[in-house]
Amino acid sequence: MYEINQLCVIKYKKCNDTMLPNLSRISLNNDVSVATNPPGKAVSAADYDDGMETEEEEQAGDNPGFEIYSVEGFITIPGTNLLEFAVEKVKEDGLLLSLFSKKLRATGEVVTAAVEQNGDALQWASDEIKAGRGVMMAAVPQNVLVDIVLQLFAVMKVKKDGTLLWCFSKRLRSNRDVVMAAVAQNGDVLKWASPELQNDREVVMTAVGQYDQDFALKWASDNLKDDKGVVLTALVYNAAALKYASEKLKSDRGVVMTAVQEGEALKFASAKLRGDREVVMAALAVRGWDLQFASDELKADRGVVMAAMAQAGGKVLQWASDELQSDPAVVSAATTQENRWRALYDSSR
Repeated sequence: MYEINQLCVIKYKKCNDTMLPNLSRISLNNDVSVATNPPGKAVSAADYDDGMETEEEEQAGDNPGFEIYSVEGFITIPGTNLLEFAVEKVKEDGLLLSLFSKKLRATGEVVTAAVEQNGDALQWASDEIKAGRGVMMAAVPQNVLVDIVLQLFAVMKVKKDGTLLWCFSKRLRSNRDVVMAAVAQNGDVLKWASPELQNDREVVMTAVGQYDQDFALKWASDNLKDDKGVVLTALVYNAAALKYASEKLKSDRGVVMTAVQEGEALKFASAKLRGDREVVMAALAVRGWDLQFASDELKADRGVVMAAMAQAGGKVLQWASDELQSDPAVVSAATTQENRWRALYDSSR
């Protein structure tokens, strides 16, 4: 037995007025329902329980320190700091936010603590919080806590699936932490970032440095498409990203050599470099079909055409000059190469 004259919370499984004969129910600033007993009235935990005690309750006995929940929310005793109480509880289990009053679910500090513990708790926040207009603590600048809540929620979601970035508001797509988390999961979502972040070198480097990205460089700013370091990083993961590099870098021999050695890129190089024999030979060593993108001069170069056929088979002869397509020696070599490729294909089946 004990008197309820201090901060304490009682756990019960059923709650209605008939089960609280010794208590009067009042409202404290519309925060939560508060149960009080008449001054000096002694009550026991049995008055509030259904008699089915848990192991923890049996150990607790009449100790007034154990918890309670109800369909109405928490029942506390006058003298409780409701804000501190709410923050403490949602830090233990963010989903307990659903049990608090509308006022507390519109308080940024409470919702922030809840979402930090469990991102799904945001569903129980007030509409004002979800819309970015929370009831803030007087000592905290307006909207600061709301921004923190929404940012935490967004980061949690995009870390699992970067494509969810498109679902968020323009404001969150301008949030560096949110966008960094998203592009680290999927580089291609850079397209949904704000223009400012598409011009952020670190953000773009993170995006183009993902193996699963296709053309993250496409969404970078023109300034960063002309950044050699950014472009070279993109080419390592996707050679075809050369398509989105600046015209200056498409004419940069070092950049193009890197690209053609990684994969399909010769067609995006400048006309001058598509006529550079060394660059074209490097490209054909990886992808013989790129002969079609070589200059007319190199399509008439016997050595270049033979290199292409060695890598991709005799069918690439169709891209050679008319003269070489009529050359018996070249045609014979093409037939030999095609037969070799057919044999390799058949043996692999």
